[in-house]
Amino acid sequence: CLNDSSLPIRAHGLILFRRLIERADGETLKNIDEPQWKLFEKFQVHLRAEDSYEYLAAINVLSALTNRYTEKILPILCDE
Repeated sequence: CLNDSSLPIRAHGLILFRRLIERADGETLKNIDEPQWKLFEKFQVHLRAEDSYEYLAAINVLSALTNRYTEKILPILCDE
């Protein structure tokens, strides 16, 4: 859903990921906390979205991730 051509679906997908991260969903966290952090990189792509709805949803996902993985993610976001 993060790569869908429809803006509302992409933004809603980000909102769902934020909720799963905040609820500490085991499967979601397992997929995020893998060695290459590929899912995290997919979230970062949405920071460059032209639409504020999608952009703000991405910020909320990254905020939830930073709360959970502060030591790993905060330096990356500071460089961003």
